[in-house]
Amino acid sequence: MKLQKWKRKILAVILAVGIFAGSVAANGTQAAAAEQRAAGLAELAQVIRDNGMQRKSRFSVDFSGSDEEWSRLFNGMSFFYYDMIVLDDASTSDDSDYLIGNINFSKEFMSASVEEESGNGEIIFTPTYFETADETEYVNTHTKEILAELGTSQMSDYSKVKAVHDYVCALITYTNDVDNASSVYGAYVRGKGLCNSYALCMYKLLVEAGVPCHWIGGSAGTGRDSAGHAWNIVKLGDQWYNLDATWDDADNDKISYDYFLKGTADFDEADTSQVHTMDNEYYESSYLTDFPIAETSYVVSDEDLKPVTPTPTQTPSASPSAAPTEAPAQTPSASPSAAPTEAPTQTPSASPSAAPTEVPTQTPSASPSAAPTEAPTQTPSVSPSTTPESPVSPVMPPTTTPGETKGITVPGVPTDTTEDSLSEITKYSFSDIIVGKYPAKGKFTISRKKADDIQLLIDNKAARKKIAKISYKITSGKKIIKTKNYGIRKDGKQYFSNLRVFGKKKGKAKIAVTVKLINGQKKKYNFTVRVR
Repeated sequence: MKLQKWKRKILAVILAVGIFAGSVAANGTQAAAAEQRAAGLAELAQVIRDNGMQRKSRFSVDFSGSDEEWSRLFNGMSFFYYDMIVLDDASTSDDSDYLIGNINFSKEFMSASVEEESGNGEIIFTPTYFETADETEYVNTHTKEILAELGTSQMSDYSKVKAVHDYVCALITYTNDVDNASSVYGAYVRGKGLCNSYALCMYKLLVEAGVPCHWIGGSAGTGRDSAGHAWNIVKLGDQWYNLDATWDDADNDKISYDYFLKGTADFDEADTSQVHTMDNEYYESSYLTDFPIAETSYVVSDEDLKPVTPTPTQTPSASPSAAPTEAPAQTPSASPSAAPTEAPTQTPSASPSAAPTEVPTQTPSASPSAAPTEAPTQTPSVSPSTTPESPVSPVMPPTTTPGETKGITVPGVPTDTTEDSLSEITKYSFSDIIVGKYPAKGKFTISRKKADDIQLLIDNKAARKKIAKISYKITSGKKIIKTKNYGIRKDGKQYFSNLRVFGKKKGKAKIAVTVKLINGQKKKYNFTVRVR
């Protein structure tokens, strides 16, 4: 009867959670011998770590554990969010958070079969990774180059966090593509990412820079607008602080500090309607005891702003990674290493299953707060190149200061866009690219706490490729509305940009939408929204 009880738990989780596949054998048939053995969750965590770091897509384990351990393994994500995280080898940044953040838990991940008499079971793991082993190798080489360009070896821990935060916000263009935009590799090479990319970039860069950091899975938003999200906690001094680089990468191309090194009490003070919620598994384990988060924001000291004497370290190897088939977009390193061959990815589902690491939300504050005072960080040099897959979305790596617009350098496009320079390159007709807008007259009315969309209709795929960037700016009424940028979307053959506008208080606001083409041409489209 005891055996049947925890078998029912496994079956219940398979049916209810939907992230585990397979079935539990109930006929007492001896399963085929597994490749590896593990007694207890600590050994199992080590086996998963070793196979996961090699990016094995299928491996089996003969597992023997108590009823409590079986239940913990199949009852939610507690095992992966705690046992796998605390198994952290200080000699590498590829395990622990980085491994868990690179597993797509919304897809088939593991199944179990049980021997009737002994209660021992075989677990078959079939993980899907956001990043291949070769891509991670490229990331590791490129990470050292980035940190060298930023000059983190001469910075305090606080200054490292700010420099990396600014770099990641400038690097990534938020892209709603779970399968292809959830990794550090995708951010480094294509400059695109979801919240998972932002969080993993922060983790990889900070850990390699010597600052303790963890990846956090949870949700953000309120009510039906709440969705899966990822952010970080960072340790400064004796305490940990919340940091959400995704939401600090504001829609208006300015870097915000609304979610920078915040405590539990003030993490969401910039917009109390949008709440960060860690998954229950963090509260059910000893996670918050091991990594206590401060109640209020980090207070910057004079020492934080002083340069430090760097500790001598081994110079990163100049030998590049494997030759790429996909050239990186604009990169921060003066001599970037080559990107490895990228494995084919599946076309993302139109409605991916919800999982802690995906379907993220990006809701930056409409009015970014000022950053704590700090000496300017070193700005990396740039060596742009084109990316065959997405030539119109360049990476934007340079560090910016509060209020400064993120710079754009389109690969192969002259930076001088005066009339003389434009006369020497191909000119496009905007009417052939932007074929309509919604609302058609550029004016609409919404109620408070309600939302509507602003859209520019893009003629076709060829027209889409001529667009370097679409940016939004609230030119008046910043306290009246807030916005959420969904980027460029596709409906059949029709492409369109999509900015959701939320009503905050009664009044009128104006939004300017600027379309920049790959040849440097620009055109502005104006919208007016009235909130009643």
